[in-house]
Amino acid sequence: MHLRIFTLPFDLASESFPDEVITEFCLNKKVDFMEAHFFEQGERVFWTVALQYEIVSKANEKLRDLDEEQKLLFERLREWRKERAHKEGIPVYLIASNDHLVHIVGSSC
Repeated sequence: MHLRIFTLPFDLASESFPDEVITEFCLNKKVDFMEAHFFEQGERVFWTVALQYEIVSKANEKLRDLDEEQKLLFERLREWRKERAHKEGIPVYLIASNDHLVHIVGSSC
């Protein structure tokens, strides 16, 4: 198991934390444990997140085994996932990982 700690400063302009860094990091990982805390340093506010994780098989390797029709379906599912996540205000990996999408596409054709 691996451990990664992120410390993200609050962005006043967007009124949010830049959590896309964590989202991208988690795309090919299985998170076993997460702990988050907020803290202040002077006038600045931070969010620190500790992740205990395992690296999972890469969907890109499995993508090579898909035919053109399956790859097109995979891309459409990724677009749907991105739109849905944006609409819900959540990271894309909470809907489905790339591995999940490859599995769906591979088993549906």
